[in-house]
This record gives sequence, structure tokens and C-alpha cells, in this order.
Amino acid sequence: MRFTTFILLASAACGHAEPGNYYASTAELSGSALRAELHRLVKATHVPMDYTPSRAALESIDEDPANPANLIMIYTRRSEPKTNFVKSPPQNTTEWNREHLWPDSRGILGNGADYSDLFNLRPADVTVNSDRANLAFEETSTAGSGAVVPGSPEAPQTTRDVNSWEPPPEVKGDIARSMFYMVLRYDGDASQELDLTLTDNMALVTGSQPVMGRLTTLLLWHLADPVSPEESIRNDRVQARQGNRNPFIDRPEWVKTIYGDPIAMESSRTATQLTIRWWAGLENGVLETSPTISGSWTTVIGTPTVSGNSATLITSASAGRRFYRVRYRGIESP
Repeated sequence: MRFTTFILLASAACGHAEPGNYYASTAELSGSALRAELHRLVKATHVPMDYTPSRAALESIDEDPANPANLIMIYTRRSEPKTNFVKSPPQNTTEWNREHLWPDSRGILGNGADYSDLFNLRPADVTVNSDRANLAFEETSTAGSGAVVPGSPEAPQTTRDVNSWEPPPEVKGDIARSMFYMVLRYDGDASQELDLTLTDNMALVTGSQPVMGRLTTLLLWHLADPVSPEESIRNDRVQARQGNRNPFIDRPEWVKTIYGDPIAMESSRTATQLTIRWWAGLENGVLETSPTISGSWTTVIGTPTVSGNSATLITSASAGRRFYRVRYRGIESP
């Protein structure tokens, strides 16, 4: 069984030069005001394209830098000739097509700007695209029934289960930031656009509802896989074709500003009680304590109460200095 541990720490942002004064209108804004202005900005500067020319756009945007005749596919990470675009019916298993990261069956409208948004479209192997279907993004549980490893034979770094798809580690952050962009851009305030939502409640990710998950997992992927130079280049290339940018690539810190920090822990104490709070979305998170940062960790007994995004546990205060952490079960293996 593999565990991911989150201790109070800071995440470094990947900085790069931004074009002109694209974000000038966001100066001094924070919280809901920042989110509202970012929504207005990415929508106002978006010049949607039709779906048909999005194929040629992806051929340029996701071009293999080592081979200009090829492009890189999102889940297999394979370099594939641009000319091997899927036929109808498919002629071979290596053909590629356009993958909607936010599935078009989860609230994406076929005649709306969201259907051809280049921040949501990626080249994908046609059979891998079919295997992913419309599954939510999440760390796959391999402990129970229904787990498939790899998630598709041509994508060895993927896994899937009955309701989730786990992509290769090198694109987890890229995908997370694409999901945050989609929720920001498509807010249900225009015709032919629904209000897209990210959630931790996987039971809501069903049917054609405009809901995707899992929010906490995407937040953790955003921290674990920071913005790369390649992702920044892709941001520039998308802007050259549809006018807007993904703010969460340019300013990764805005994810925490808008959603909160999934690895933050807070504490307060009295003479007899210690109160610790952490992100409630760390499902099955276990609070542990140790007298030293490198010592033996033991579980803090008690059931946390959950309110909004916070889980709170009150325990007896111990004498002397102690460290606390939340151990989060990400992937289970036999």
C-alpha cells in the first residue's frame, strides 16, 4: 500500500515572461473578485474557432519538437505522424483523434465554444481515447474490483477503475490546470455555455451533468507536477490561435488563491486541548504525530468533523514539542 504524505510546506511557482499587460486588470485583486475578473478576461479575449480547424491547430500546438512531422499524444506520450489522423471507421490502432479532457458528455455542448476550446483538446491515441471514455480524473484504487492496469494497453503509465482515469505523472499537473481553466471560463453566463463544476463527490459525476472530479486530486496534481517550459509554450501557442490564456499556467499561485491550499494545516491550543484543521478533501486522510520530523509517526485517535473544505480534530494537548502531518492514501496496491 502506497501513501502520499503532506506536511505543512510551500510550493514554488514556475515563473516565465507573460505577454504584455494581459493581466493588468487583475492588479490588487484577490478572492472572489480575482476569480470574477479572470473569468471576464479569459472570456472577453477568447475568439472561439470551429471544431473542424481545431485538428490543424493541434498539429501545430502539440508538435513534437524533435520531429515536426509528428505530434505528441496526451496519454501515451508517443510521437505520432500528423497524417495518421483517424479515418472513419478507424484503419489502425495507432491513429489519433481529438480528446476532450473535460468530456463532451459531461456538460460540453457540441455547438458551443467549449467544444472546440484548445485548452481542453489534446491529441490522443484513438483506442486510448475510447478506453478513457468520460471517466473522471482520480488516483486509481487497485485494491478493489474493476481496476485496470494499465488503463489502456498503448498507454502503460495510465490506470483506471469503474469511475476514474489516472494519466501519466508528467501530464497530471497540465491536465489539472486545464480543468481549472474550464471551470473558470465556462460559468454558465452565456447561451450555449453551461456552468462547469469540479467536485470531490464522485457520485455527482454522472450522466450528462456538467460536473467533473476529483477536485482535491487535481489540486494535488497541480502541486506535484509544476508548470513546465513546454506547458508555457503551449499556452502561448493557444493564445496565438484563440486569443486567451490559461491564467493557472501563467500564475500557478492563483489556484491556491481561488480554491485554497490542500496541503495547509492549521493548529491552535489551550492548556489542555489541541485543535488541528486540514483540507477535508484529503479523503481517508489520517492525522499522525511524532516527537521529531524524522521519527516514528503514530495515529492521532479521534474522528474529525467536516465543515466545508475543513476537517477539524480536537485532541488532548501533549507536553513538549510535537509534529503533526496528514497521511493521505492515494494509490493502493496489493
